Amino acid sequence: MNKTLWVDDIRNPPNSDFTVVRTYADAIKQLETDQYDVIWLDHDLGDFSNGREYTGYDVVLWLCERKRNGGVVPNLYNMLTSNPVGRTNMIRLIRRHLI
Repeated sequence: MNKTLWVDDIRNPPNSDFTVVRTYADAIKQLETDQYDVIWLDHDLGDFSNGREYTGYDVVLWLCERKRNGGVVPNLYNMLTSNPVGRTNMIRLIRRHLI
């Protein structure tokens, strides 16, 4: 069974097989702690810590940096976002650097 991370500030996963995080900081903490095969990403996380909004795009940027440094990243990426521009930007970055 795949280990799956769900990154969304509002939506809940379809079942309890997911690890759920609601913020950028919690997503990074989980990704540093555990190895995930699959990640589901929302773009607009409603996370305005440290004076700016942290989004799912920031999570993808972090994953790109991790992979560049030889770290393990998920194999499968799914989008939860309703934000069309955010979705396109995340997919573009994932295709270019993560898969």
